[in-house]
Amino acid sequence: MNNSLSKKLNLRINDYPISLGAGLDLNNLNVHKIKKPGFFMRLMFKSFIATYFGSGEYLWAKNCEFKYINDGGEDVSKPNPNMIIPNLGIQSGADMMWGTSAFLFYKDEKLQGFIFQIINNEVIAKICLDRFEKAIESIIGSYQSADTKQKIWIYKDQKLILRYPNENIKHGNIHLLFNE
Repeated sequence: MNNSLSKKLNLRINDYPISLGAGLDLNNLNVHKIKKPGFFMRLMFKSFIATYFGSGEYLWAKNCEFKYINDGGEDVSKPNPNMIIPNLGIQSGADMMWGTSAFLFYKDEKLQGFIFQIINNEVIAKICLDRFEKAIESIIGSYQSADTKQKIWIYKDQKLILRYPNENIKHGNIHLLFNE
């Protein structure tokens, strides 16, 4: 998987590298605050998981950082344009707050898919997805198919989907999965 889409884009959740086909390493995932969800969370997302990945298990990170491509290097004085982080600060006002979550789906202890969400702020979700799209186009080119709700890239055996907020879905999503 050295030439995989996930490696090319250098996707990371809380600095944990996302690489489809990678083995399950619970200790390392826990260090990066990616954990098994509790009972009620598993019930809440059961149909969501089955829709995209069938059976298997998933891990979850709440209000996590999502980094992609180059994270700006060591110079912490410069803002990182290739990062999406939640804004939970009430001082900025309710309309400027948003959360994030990430789901990593495993089957037979191998990573089969990944979903990152920007939640509770449609405007910020669109801005972040547009910025992500522009950044990845220089690496993998333009999307292969699109409609008003989503854009899809296919690279070798992997598929990347950007789902924009719309009248039915109030969140922005980035999906990475094997193309079957």
